[in-house]
Parts: sequence; structure tokens; C-alpha cells
Amino acid sequence: MLVLALIGLLVVFLLLQGLGALRPGQTAPSGEFVVRIAPFSVEDGDARTGQIVAEQLRAELGSRAGQPIDFGLLRGAITSPEEAAEAARDNGAEVIIWGTALPGTTATAAGLRPQLTWIPDEPWEPRTWQGYDSHLTLPRHFDLAYTTLNAAAVLPPLLDGLALFSRGDADRAAERLAGLERDYGDVLRPELPAAIRAVILWAEGLLGESEAAARRALEAAPRAEHWNNVGALLLDQQQNEPARDALLRAVALDPELVAARANLGRFYLNEQLPAEALPDLRTAAQLDARPVVLSTLAEAYRRAGQLGNSREVIAEVLDLDPDNGPALCERAMLALTDVVTATGELEWELESPPSRTEEELVELRAQCAQGIGQIEALHADYLQRGNAYGVDDRAEMQRLMETQARRLEEEILNRRYQMVLVMIEQGRLD
Repeated sequence: MLVLALIGLLVVFLLLQGLGALRPGQTAPSGEFVVRIAPFSVEDGDARTGQIVAEQLRAELGSRAGQPIDFGLLRGAITSPEEAAEAARDNGAEVIIWGTALPGTTATAAGLRPQLTWIPDEPWEPRTWQGYDSHLTLPRHFDLAYTTLNAAAVLPPLLDGLALFSRGDADRAAERLAGLERDYGDVLRPELPAAIRAVILWAEGLLGESEAAARRALEAAPRAEHWNNVGALLLDQQQNEPARDALLRAVALDPELVAARANLGRFYLNEQLPAEALPDLRTAAQLDARPVVLSTLAEAYRRAGQLGNSREVIAEVLDLDPDNGPALCERAMLALTDVVTATGELEWELESPPSRTEEELVELRAQCAQGIGQIEALHADYLQRGNAYGVDDRAEMQRLMETQARRLEEEILNRRYQMVLVMIEQGRLD
């Protein structure tokens, strides 16, 4: 009897789970694109209607979505982006759908005004694209509609696009979002599709088109993230002065936006003013001490002649990421001298007697070679993936992968130069 009772309980649990009745705190298996829908707030305060609409919407999205997405329901209504972000964290969701509904509406009627909160989970493929992290950024919250709309029709292609983009299928995401704008551009705000398109075009190396998309997102919603993206894309096109203006607008709107601070630092590095880059880069590192941010700070310290500080920051990078190829090369180069500070643009005092023994230089050269090897392996992987996409007749993805490889080529040249410095020191011992 006990066994039969347990089997019965298991059947009931599976049925409830399939119907979405077991909502609070549900998390999906790792790697799935997870969407949770909150009860909609109804203008007349009818909480039951808001719950019913959410349940209807979940069923409609589950049947209409073209990508594998885990849909579920939240118990309580959400009334702010902050509440939505907290719900995303508590439920292991990447996307929270919430918003308002007209009295008496249904999920398939033009009666919902949806909001979307998007907190990408790891792994998130766009973050691995060369130069994305701490350079471009996306808002977390989007007001999706100009007016009430049929969410059951509009949201499936939008969520498909987000799922495809998140796993790196940029060409298919762009196609899905383009169709969405074509079919529902009269009710759907262009901010989210335009922001994603800007990132995709940037990843493909189409900087002018990417800037145009970023500006469209900015026109739809003049937010710090979009000002940053416009500034970052101008930096990529060597338009430094207008880039600085855009980045300053971003910082004025959000002083804690890491990408804007990091990009301002890069602006000063581009202008050969490393000391001026330090305040913004230090702020960025204090806000988000990830390897990519710390590495830029270490470069600024080195170029400003603060070699001791640069060594300390590179050590932090390698503590976080021991196999970081660029950081391994930086550490090897910084170890060539015991100088703590230098004036002007002096990086190494090659005219002074060598500071390292032959054995130490062999080790430094090996470290640098290891770092270069890792970067070259990533470069080769991008080219291989690009060739595979070419065979599959996915030209946009082929171009994206080839662009990633091309961006690594300058990195490889820089790190080879650093290994040459080690080799010069070895030659000076002969």
C-alpha cells in the first residue's frame, strides 16, 4: 500500500508540474532558457483576472514558441523592475514577463502591456565574443509596447530571438527579430530588437550598421546603456571625440555603469593619456573586478609608468583566471625589470644591466609562449567554426566567426612583441 501511495503522489506531482501549478521557486535544468510569467496587474484591481491571463499566456507561449524554452508561472504580481530582478534570481530565470492588463481581457486579445526583465544566465555566448565584455552592454528591463497588444502573438518570436541570441545563433536571432519588427512595428517598441541587432552587427564587423542600430535603440529609449553602446562603436571607428561625448552622457545617467567607465578609460588610452584613464578604470574595477576590466586597468598603470601597480593588478587577473593568455604575457614582460615606477612612456629599461638570470628568462619566455599559444588556439577555433558555418551556408555566422579571429590577430601581434622583449633580454646575456 505504501508503494502504491508513493506512486500516486509522484503521478500527482508530475501532473501539477506539467500544468504549472508548482510555481514558486521553480528552477530549470542548467543550460535551458528559462522564462517566468507573473500575474498581470489589472486596472480595476482584479487579481484573479491577472492570474488567469498569466496562465493563459503561459499555455500560448508554450505552444507557439519555436525554441526550447522553459515556461513557468510566478505566484505574486510584480510592479517594478527591482521586483522582477529579484524574482529572476530567486527562480533561476533569465526572463521575467510582467505588466498590466485591461479588465476582462485574455492572453490572445490586444489587452496586455507587457514588460520584460532579462538577466542572462551563464553560459551566455555573446559575452565570449571578442571585445564585447565591458565594451557593449544591454539594459536589464524593457517596456516592450507603445500600447496594449496581443502578447500571445508578439512574445513568441521575441523570446525565440532572445533564446537564439543567448546561445550564439546570431543570424537566426536577427531573422526572427526582423520579422517581429516587420509584423508588429506599430505596437512594439524598437528598443530591444535594435539593441540586439547592434550587438550582432558589431560582432560581424559591420560597425557603421551597428552604430545605426544602436542609435535607433537610443532614440527609442535614451538610456545609459544605449549611450554607452553608441560611444563604444564610435571608439571602434576611431571617432574619439564624439565617442567621449556619448560616454560622458552614459556616465551622467548611470555613474556605476561599468562598460561606460571602462570605455572612457579606453578613450584616454587611445589618446595616449594613460594617467587620465586611471580614475574611470579604477572605478570600473571597483564596481566589477572581472579579468577583462582589471586587464585594462593594468595596461593603463603600465603605460602610465606605474609598473608596481600594474604587476599587482595582473596578479589579481591570474588569480581569477590562471590561463588568461594576455595576462601571462603581461606578467612576463613586467617581470623583466624590478623598476616600480617609470616616467613618460618608458616601459622597459633595456639599456640597464639585465635584471633576470638565464633560467628566469627561460621561464618568462615559456610563460609568454603559453599565453600566445592559448590566444592562437582560440584564433584557430574561430576560423574552424567559420569554415563550418560556410559549409552550412550560414554566411552571417561565418562572417561573425572570421571577425572574432581578425580581432584576435592584433592581440597576437601585441603579445609576440612582448615575447620579443624577453628574447632581447636573453640575447643581452650572451
